[in-house]
Amino acid sequence: MTGAEIEAIFYAIFICMCWSWLYKGDNPLYRISQNITLGLAFSIGFKASLDTIITKASPIMTGDIYALIYTVLGLMTLLRFSRSTLEISYWPLAIVAGVGTAIGVKGSVGPMILTQTIGAKWYGTDMLSSINNIMIWVSVTSLIIYFIFTVKRDAFGGTVGKVASIGFFFMVIAFGASVGSGFLGSFTVATGLAVYLFTYPGYFITAIAAIVIIWDVYRESKK
Repeated sequence: MTGAEIEAIFYAIFICMCWSWLYKGDNPLYRISQNITLGLAFSIGFKASLDTIITKASPIMTGDIYALIYTVLGLMTLLRFSRSTLEISYWPLAIVAGVGTAIGVKGSVGPMILTQTIGAKWYGTDMLSSINNIMIWVSVTSLIIYFIFTVKRDAFGGTVGKVASIGFFFMVIAFGASVGSGFLGSFTVATGLAVYLFTYPGYFITAIAAIVIIWDVYRESKK
């Protein structure tokens, strides 16, 4: 048996263990697969963190002041393990959150709001593109008004509330499309993994799993 075939068998076993939740809910096999996944994810993340620390801390020996700042901020996060120094550990987290938020806002406002409102015209080359441009204008404008909480909904004779309702309608559509896209992506991953269950040598594991399920159903029916 080749290494690829042994790997395929382990894939099939692990998939059956994970999908056992669909039949029995929370069970020992599912817990084992869950713990293995969490353990692997933690170990890979820990190894990547160590590599980052070594890479960033090495330039300190050459007098790189920025590397020293990175290292000090990283070590400050470890102070959260003591109650007396817990508040100090919040500083690097606040810096990371602030910088991340600023970068996210700067990167999202341009392409997601300004580009769409500036680039989109009220008319297009055909009827469909014109409707699309109008919907972009209406959705972006109404959503911006929806998230303006300093103006009451009944202002201007209730116009603000009505426009905000349109924005809420577009937001629900966007959330639905996002959930549907995520479900389709998950389904695609599931069908891709199912290949290991119906090809050699994984179908032997599938047959064993099917026999175990049939036996369990028969055993439960006799109770």
